[in-house]
Amino acid sequence: MRLLTATDSSPRSLRVLPHAAKFASGLGLELVLARVFDPRVDAASERGVTLAEATESATRRWREELEALLQREGIAGEALVGQKGRAEEMHAALLRTAEEAGAVMLAIDSRGAGALRHALLGSVAMGVVGGSKLPVLVTGQAAEPPAPAGPVRIIVTNDGSPAALDVVNELVPLLAGKPVAVTLLRVYEATIGDAGKQAEEEQALAALQEVAALFPGGPLVDVVVEAAREFEKVDAAIVRIARERGANAIAMSTHGHSARRHLLAGSVALGVLSKSTVPLILARGG
Repeated sequence: MRLLTATDSSPRSLRVLPHAAKFASGLGLELVLARVFDPRVDAASERGVTLAEATESATRRWREELEALLQREGIAGEALVGQKGRAEEMHAALLRTAEEAGAVMLAIDSRGAGALRHALLGSVAMGVVGGSKLPVLVTGQAAEPPAPAGPVRIIVTNDGSPAALDVVNELVPLLAGKPVAVTLLRVYEATIGDAGKQAEEEQALAALQEVAALFPGGPLVDVVVEAAREFEKVDAAIVRIARERGANAIAMSTHGHSARRHLLAGSVALGVLSKSTVPLILARGG
């Protein structure tokens, strides 16, 4: 099984690579470093007699550059150059390349584009996350290099909505039998009219225990229910708890509900992405 890591060879796009390498090693996956080639754009500077010859020459050069990059970083993996179709969007070409490569997980840097809805998640990354049927590991603007040693630790958020199980359903087959530490986390904002802190926590813990049972024969799963601190937003609470527990990633579904707990990936995940020093694993379900 493979973890495909997308790059355009820019320094920023490569920030995800060490995180992808750690997860590939921890989950027993083969890492593939991939770049997608657009013949009508990227072959223009090649000295080929025909477009096909120029494409072949440039593709070979790109593959050699990716192989050299992996060697320089001391990362075991395969270099792959995909090819964009004439009328194909770049994110669609990446997803097709991942499917053809047999990937079970993707990795990409967010590369913010500056437009309002893409301010934290660039257009290509947005397309990959929105179109992928696989979990996507995404590094944000605050991401830092991972600790090279130690086991993989994942915080999996859950707000109690059916959609929150998307990321669980994607992770269960990947983590089964692997030495990965998983914490199921529910963060809530206490409001007037709550049944009370103890009752709230007991109900949430019971619900999380049912979710934990979905990981049979897999990692040791613990459950945590914590209220956000005074004036602390849910995304900041998630980042804080992940940091306190030494997590290597925060896993979330890309859709949740917008009830009072507000654990909804549309807003919370983007907030987490902007603040977290570790990557997000995002899943939207099949």
